[in-house]
Amino acid sequence: LLFGQVERGTIAGTVTDTSGAAVPNATVMVTNIATDVSVSVITDEQGQYVAPNLLPGPYRVTISQTGFRGVNRTGITVSVGDRI
Repeated sequence: LLFGQVERGTIAGTVTDTSGAAVPNATVMVTNIATDVSVSVITDEQGQYVAPNLLPGPYRVTISQTGFRGVNRTGITVSVGDRI
C-alpha cells in the first residue's frame, strides 16, 4: 500500500482585534504572488480560517472586515506539505 505525496500546502490562522477578541465573518484573501491567483475564505465564530490546497510559492494574506482596519501580510512562503 502506497500513499501519494502531498504536493500542496495550507495557510491557517486566527483573526483577532487589538484586545485579542476573535473576529468572526472576516474575509481572508490568500494570494499567490507568483501566479496572482487568489482564494477567499471567511473566518468562523472563533475567528479561525483555513486556506488549504495551495500551490507552493510566495503568498500575501489580506484580511478585511467592516468596522476594522484591513491588514496585509506578505513574505509568507508555502512549501510542499506545509501548514502555516
